[in-house]
Formats: sequence, structure tokens, C-alpha cells
Amino acid sequence: MFRDDVTCRQYGCEVNGIGGYKRNLKWGNTNRLLSIDGYTGLKTGTTDAAGACLVSCSQRDGRELIFVVLNATNSDARYVDARNLHAFGRRVVGSYLVTKVRFLPGKLAGERYQLI
Repeated sequence: MFRDDVTCRQYGCEVNGIGGYKRNLKWGNTNRLLSIDGYTGLKTGTTDAAGACLVSCSQRDGRELIFVVLNATNSDARYVDARNLHAFGRRVVGSYLVTKVRFLPGKLAGERYQLI
């Protein structure tokens, strides 16, 4: 059920109030990666302390990858970072057992991630 919830682009329902009052409610998923084939969710969030964050999941070629982006410089950057991490993960998963990847700010694309 959890997977169904995090992959859903939009959810709606009808609520009934006292005296027969009815109202339609709609929630939209803010995860922009869901519109890209292979991405299956997970959770977006932003706080003053943590900045723009994203837990993202993708499934391709029978493999599932999950990455966490914390303290991205802005909302758009968290999606760019997540897509780059997933691309990196798809390249190396067959060669390594990856448990952690460290983001190295200020490096050139392709040199930004380090296996820990």
C-alpha cells in the first residue's frame, strides 16, 4: 500500500460533513520525478534546517535504487542531484555493492560522487 501511495500523482476523495455537506478534496504529489519513466517515488520536503530534500526511488533492469538528497541549494537542484545520483547508481551497481555515496560539492559533473 505504501508504494501505491508514493507513486500516485494525484489523489482525491469526497468528504461528508454535518447536515449533508459534501466537499471534494484533491492532493497532488510534488515529486517531479514521477513523470519520468522508471522513477517510482518517494518523498519531497523542505525545512529551514534541512533545506530542499528528496528521497527518490527508481526501478530499471530489475534493480531498485533509493537515494536521499539533503540540503539541496533549491527545489530544482534536488531533482537534478537525484537524477544524477540515479544515473551514477545505474552505472556502478553491477560492479559494486553500494551502501553509501557522498556528494562532493564543487566538483565537475561525473566526478561529484564518491563511494564510501
